[in-house]
Amino acid sequence: MAQADVYIVLDDVKNAHPTPEYTARLVVTGPATSPTGVTEPVGAAGSATLARSSTTAPTSVTMKSNEIPNPPGSNTITVAESETLTLTVTVNPGYKLGGVTALTLGVPLSPDTSSTDATTGVTVYTYTMPAADVDVKVDLIRDPDTELYRVTLDLTDPGSANATNVHYSAYSAT
Repeated sequence: MAQADVYIVLDDVKNAHPTPEYTARLVVTGPATSPTGVTEPVGAAGSATLARSSTTAPTSVTMKSNEIPNPPGSNTITVAESETLTLTVTVNPGYKLGGVTALTLGVPLSPDTSSTDATTGVTVYTYTMPAADVDVKVDLIRDPDTELYRVTLDLTDPGSANATNVHYSAYSAT
């Protein structure tokens, strides 16, 4: 049997295979109806933004409470392993953060850091992206320490015989 030397020549770095990227998906839920039985509008409870830290291609996705991704998949970003994922949660008055769940392959992913701004109430979590897809779910719930009042304001245009009702929610801390 004869032996042979084999040499492997690697191409330029510019043609090297890119680092694999994984998908991070964001879902934000809130109460479906108000205490008065009215359907909650999208975004009534708040919103969240999931962002990647890449210096070459920073991307983020923002979802409002009860928002359905349109088009499907628009609530995802691609992230390379070991990149930092930052989740920023903004809760509207009358609501509070019920919890955040990050799962990778069905296993909980603990945040590296978390902090809440005492003035704005904005909560920020950071995660290190694993070598797998991540699903992040933010649950916003009604604050039981806040009373919700439904207010109806009737406006009549003096130049028109038509009256218009404008509805909005008012909150009062109890």
